Amino acid sequence: MKRSERAPKARRSQLVIKELASETLVYDESNHQAYCLNQTAAFVWKHCDGRRSLPALARLLEKEINVSAPEHTVRLAIKQLEESHLLDASRSKPIWAGLSRSEGLFPS
Repeated sequence: MKRSERAPKARRSQLVIKELASETLVYDESNHQAYCLNQTAAFVWKHCDGRRSLPALARLLEKEINVSAPEHTVRLAIKQLEESHLLDASRSKPIWAGLSRSEGLFPS
C-alpha cells in the first residue's frame, strides 16, 4: 500500500459524540474544540478503522451514499479530519505527507 493509501484510523479517546439527523457533533475534551461533521465527513470518520485504505473508503462511500468523485471526497474529508485532530496521531506521518498540493487536490 502506498503512503498516500495508508489506512487511517479515527481517534475515539477524549471525544464526546452526538449524532443528529444530518450531522455529527464531536467535542474534543483534550483541546476544548467542537466540530460539526456533515453526513459525508461523519461517514468517512466512522469507517476509518485502521484497516480500510482510502480507495476502499471511497468505494464504500460511493456504494452507501452515492457521492460523485468519491476518492476526491474521501481525501478531502481525511485531510479535514487530520487537521481537526480527529484521526489517531500515533499512526506516524499524516496521510498527506509526501503528496504535492496538486496530488492531494487532484488525484489521478
